[in-house]
Amino acid sequence: MLLHPDGTSQDLILGGDVYKGQCVQHVIPAGTWQAGELAPGGTWALFGCTMAPGFTGACFEGGTHAALISLYPDRADDIDRLALPDGHGATMTDGFAP
Repeated sequence: MLLHPDGTSQDLILGGDVYKGQCVQHVIPAGTWQAGELAPGGTWALFGCTMAPGFTGACFEGGTHAALISLYPDRADDIDRLALPDGHGATMTDGFAP
């Protein structure tokens, strides 16, 4: 699930079957919230995320439930399942990433 800064959202499936609309890789623009999970029936996944410029824990901001619901009410079911719970820290813990 991708939640774009303009209020729109997008679903995409990562996988090798491009003839069925799957994406082998995808570039996510800056400012876009992202969350992922196994597709129904899936049993495993290998997922990587490369960021440029480089990632540090100081630049991480997790999407909390309340903030995301207010911006993307049409994605409430997905947000209920995938967002950080309210009251959970929305930043990286010290020492997680340089």
